[in-house]
Amino acid sequence: MPSTGLAERFNSAAKKLRADFDASANTTHRESRGTEREEILTNFLRLYISRNVEVVHKAEIITSSGESSPACDLVIIDKSASVLQNMESHHIVMAESVYGVIEVKSDLTGPSLRDDCGKIRAVKVLPRAATATPIFGIIFGYDSITMKYLGLRFIRWCDEQESAATDPDGVWVLDRFGLRWGPVGGANDNFLRAETAEREVRGYSRLFATRTGQTFCSVSFCIFPTS
Repeated sequence: MPSTGLAERFNSAAKKLRADFDASANTTHRESRGTEREEILTNFLRLYISRNVEVVHKAEIITSSGESSPACDLVIIDKSASVLQNMESHHIVMAESVYGVIEVKSDLTGPSLRDDCGKIRAVKVLPRAATATPIFGIIFGYDSITMKYLGLRFIRWCDEQESAATDPDGVWVLDRFGLRWGPVGGANDNFLRAETAEREVRGYSRLFATRTGQTFCSVSFCIFPTS
């Protein structure tokens, strides 16, 4: 299939993100390296997001009643909203101004996936007086364990929760695959969809399921960077 202008743009952007990640390996201090990689994704997103929102790095979300979230890697907020604390190393934002959160991992493993799912759940359960719009939560990895085992661990975590409303909305791994909830084959239920960088559409029988365990996902092609 011939490349389109849009596909080439996505391809170039993803290659730049990968190159910046690889260059950060020269940072020897582990914590500083993790922070640098969060900043790489922050700067990347700022090039593409709408002008009415802002990406805030290292932020805590608080409510009008005093409840607070764990520290979040990236928070997408309304640009017109006030940031209560605006320091280079830490920000505090009001829950009503938040559109979404993104947790970032250099290497996404089963245990780190569970940690990030828990952080996103803690954000989604925060009460917000001025808006009923749900906060989205995404987990992003520069690398990870295999799609099969990451998907199984993701489903297992979701099945342990009381409500699907607090589940992360997607898991994305650079250059490799994405997992997201969505209808499949005209069904009304939400399935876990797996999108790979491969051009051939493959079906994984009994690999991923809905939260009730009654149906299975499809694998569909979307634009991913190519070598």
